[in-house]
Amino acid sequence: MELESVAVEKLFGRFSYKITLHRPEKITIIHAPNGFGKTVVLNMINSFFSGQFGIFFKQNFASVLFQFDNSENVCIEKEQSPDLFNKPSEQPRSRIQISLGTPNGRTETLSLSATDTTPEFARYLPFITPAGPDNWWDDNIEEFSTTQEILERYRGQFPANMRKSIELPDWLKSFTHSTECRLIETQRLLRIMQVPERHSNSWRRVTDHARPVVEMEAKDLARRIGTTLAEYANRAQTLDQSFPRRVIAALGSENTPEAADVSRRLRDVDKKRTDLISAGLLDKVGAPEILSQAELAGQQVRQIMGAYLNDMEEKFARFDELFKRASLFKEIIGEKFQFKSITISREKGFSVVGDNGEEISLLDLSSGEQHELVMLYELLFGVQDNALILIDEPELSLHVGWQVRFLPDLQRIQQLRPMQIIMATHSPQIINDRWDLTLELKG
Repeated sequence: MELESVAVEKLFGRFSYKITLHRPEKITIIHAPNGFGKTVVLNMINSFFSGQFGIFFKQNFASVLFQFDNSENVCIEKEQSPDLFNKPSEQPRSRIQISLGTPNGRTETLSLSATDTTPEFARYLPFITPAGPDNWWDDNIEEFSTTQEILERYRGQFPANMRKSIELPDWLKSFTHSTECRLIETQRLLRIMQVPERHSNSWRRVTDHARPVVEMEAKDLARRIGTTLAEYANRAQTLDQSFPRRVIAALGSENTPEAADVSRRLRDVDKKRTDLISAGLLDKVGAPEILSQAELAGQQVRQIMGAYLNDMEEKFARFDELFKRASLFKEIIGEKFQFKSITISREKGFSVVGDNGEEISLLDLSSGEQHELVMLYELLFGVQDNALILIDEPELSLHVGWQVRFLPDLQRIQQLRPMQIIMATHSPQIINDRWDLTLELKG
């Protein structure tokens, strides 16, 4: 089930838009003057697929309609009640109604108020602290979580009536969980980390510090490489333990590979080993010699080599996905960075080296270089296949030449990792000659 379009009515009490996602390119570019709500629309889409509805209480709009390719849709309608006040100084309370539309009409509805999305967890989960609308700090994992994530993580600790009152119904979750959605915001170089602090016998939120995203992503790649190497080592150990038995089985088999096929596979395995070493994913290790045709003339030799090659191909297959992503990451960065190159290793993830051979701190890179690294890493490593990616102002800090190449780079990434992309931009260089992918948000 994929999203086909998003229609917003009376955003800010003024604008009505319909954004139809382009196919087969799966890239939709929206553009408009400042103040027309491009960022708000992206945040609404992201909030819907995250199951977080706090933004819909804060924004001024009439309705948002999410249309899917199965002919069903979900409509979120805003209803403000000016007569409902606790105090004269308070803003009107608001409710939203979420309904499921099918070819046969509206079949399911859910009505929510702002208080419905922020339940009182303290009675049951003393380690949970409010951190904003539909957002919580979980001391157990030291991360922020949505209401739905808290409910799913600690389902057994809530009474049934409480779960029923604040859980999203299954029909709605089937839509919000149908697509992984990732919003790449304009503030993408720093991640503000907050921690709870006790003050006067109550919890309050304080900002701890801002962490550079480029350093966090380098560490994440190091973790991914370490995980893959561990899987490779575990599989290698298992195969090595059973290798003698499989050799005996191969010697007793009637299937014997041809000498030319064994030679080709030996060259392929040797090339793959070299490529993995060059990519920084595998340590330098000794490689077996390529046997001559005379050495491969014996049937038993080919049978033994066939078993050996089966093992090597299965071991190296553990690196396939990581290798493809890391190679494209290095390739695109290498085409843009001047006087420096990027290196990948299990210790540092990725690092940058100047043409004098000295390592350059990631924080000493220009803002444009950091933006390029962060966006590219997010697209290649940060999301699952077939995700919906929302990019707000990809042109930030990028040289005009890099802006022109941004869309072709996206398409190269899509060839490796299928994804649907919606981006909002002011830059004609980002669009370049692909105005057929654009949609103007008009007043």
